[in-house]
Amino acid sequence: SLLVNSAHILLALANIPPQERALSGYLMWKPTQEFSQEILENAQRGLLNKTFFKGTSGLGKCCKDRANGDFNYEVLCLHHMLTFEGFLGMVEDPKNVENDNGNDEGLEDHHHNQSTSIVSNLRKSPSCPDKHWSPVTTWRMEQKFYPKLNFIGHLETAQWDIKRLLDILHPEAWDNHGASGWGKYRNESMFESSTTVNHAKKSENYLFEHYTSEKIERRVEKIYEDDYDNSFLDLERVPIGHAQSFYRKRFLHLFGNDA
Repeated sequence: SLLVNSAHILLALANIPPQERALSGYLMWKPTQEFSQEILENAQRGLLNKTFFKGTSGLGKCCKDRANGDFNYEVLCLHHMLTFEGFLGMVEDPKNVENDNGNDEGLEDHHHNQSTSIVSNLRKSPSCPDKHWSPVTTWRMEQKFYPKLNFIGHLETAQWDIKRLLDILHPEAWDNHGASGWGKYRNESMFESSTTVNHAKKSENYLFEHYTSEKIERRVEKIYEDDYDNSFLDLERVPIGHAQSFYRKRFLHLFGNDA
């Protein structure tokens, strides 16, 4: 966001840790269709002759686009996307995929050759882009603008960060525009119960349910490597489940309780 007053021109950006960002994107946009065992087996045998895709899931549309009229591939891809690892296979850059023979969890083991070919195809295809999960560095703005960032906020401290930002813009900005008038009943401060903030934070409750191995953690770190290495984004490689406490403690250390 570009914020301007007579004394300041601020290029501000709010961050969500990549681990939560990936999981939040998956939980929000994963396909919800489940297929009968008969349909899955027919797809694995190459017997389907019509589409079974329904809905508006961004990931589902990626499966449909990649299938290019192959309804068997379409169904197996949609089925694969029901798992977090299937999601990672869809969004990661094929150049960065580790060579583990395509043995992703989440695909049916029978008819192994067909299942493996789906994984292999996913890993060779371009990543499925979307603003909800794609690395910030590659889509948010042109590279030349990152050095101009002079305010970085974090979702974990959004309510504190927005006050600090408004205080920079004008000494009365928080009282006039941020301290009240927000929320469902217009009686809350800015970001006190924001739907966007709460949705992202909600993904924290599911972290350990989906990050079940170091392999998954490594894949996510690789997907968001450019963001971690972008010093202008102020991101840290924080252990799973520790982002909120880490960024809150760091905020209090840097700016104190009265920021």
